[in-house]
Amino acid sequence: MDRGQLVSIEVIVAFLIFLSIFTIFQLFLNSFYRQSSQNLDEKAYLLAFQTSQILSTSSGYPENWNSTNLTYIGLARSRNVLDERKTRIFFTELNYNSTISLYLPIGSFDAFILLRNASNNEIVVIDGKNATFGLQPNSTKVFSVNVRTPVFYAENECFLDVVLWREK
Repeated sequence: MDRGQLVSIEVIVAFLIFLSIFTIFQLFLNSFYRQSSQNLDEKAYLLAFQTSQILSTSSGYPENWNSTNLTYIGLARSRNVLDERKTRIFFTELNYNSTISLYLPIGSFDAFILLRNASNNEIVVIDGKNATFGLQPNSTKVFSVNVRTPVFYAENECFLDVVLWREK
């Protein structure tokens, strides 16, 4: 064999080994990103569900909490029946940053919570203000999950929507 032919075979073998390692690495990364994305979906949904359950099934602590003595948040008078006073305080008086960091388990997500009338899907108005709380996603490039919980507020059927989101 000539010396030039041996080098050509070595180059081809080295290239095939490199290509094989590169392909295996790409498959590993794709699998990791898919699993990571699925875990993010599940985590976000679980956090949104927990937040929704805290708000709609717990009365909070102390029982008659207000914006100055709140220890544990909850809006319910009974399961899925919202207390009008607590709901008004939540949507009109509480500070987003301190409420999120102290009382709601949303992790690294931002939250947008709203109360909608079930019959017409319009946002409920409390004291002249839309019943919305938090940061509304302001871009189409966001990852978000929405958990909708049927509740009663002021004897009306409503939906408590908890949207957790973050930019992609």
